[in-house]
Amino acid sequence: MSHDPDTCIGICCGTCANCGRQFDPTDTRFDGQARHALTDYCRACVDRCHDNESADHRCVICA
Repeated sequence: MSHDPDTCIGICCGTCANCGRQFDPTDTRFDGQARHALTDYCRACVDRCHDNESADHRCVICA
């Protein structure tokens, strides 16, 4: 499979794997556009995960 930067979403292109927005390393707010730790997701998408109270939940971001 060849890499197409126009359709790529993920770390290799510097975008969030959930929302597709560019990571912004200067936006370090808890709900900002910086990459969350070493994940494929931005802080905003991780913050929007509302199912984090249950130890059994499995979403794309937390799984």
